[in-house]
Amino acid sequence: MQIYNLPYPPSINSLYRHKGPLVYKTKKWKEWVIAASAELIQQHSYLNKTIDYPIAVEMAVGRPDKRTRDLDNLTKVVFDLLQSADLPNGKIIENDSLIHRYEVYWSDDIVGIKVIIKRLSGGRD
Repeated sequence: MQIYNLPYPPSINSLYRHKGPLVYKTKKWKEWVIAASAELIQQHSYLNKTIDYPIAVEMAVGRPDKRTRDLDNLTKVVFDLLQSADLPNGKIIENDSLIHRYEVYWSDDIVGIKVIIKRLSGGRD
């Protein structure tokens, strides 16, 4: 099991832009990756070995304020970070297709996002 604490990300709607058929990451994405990378390095939990086996991901999310928010808006952002080559030590997971199950929920005990990654036995659990 691996546990990562990440800062609360910006909305998915502000992280990607389209120019014709191309999709690119915005400055907000790059800034959040830098902040998340600093958190990962500070935790000493960011290993250099990329996960290449089926996993389950649990995300406990702290509410940053009292506004109404969608949890599903956060999953893509975090999953993209986990497989991002933009991280200084490389990807945490090889591809988000390895996530065979995930659970996301609000938690009053968390600031930002706590990500728990568990290996699945036999590929499907």
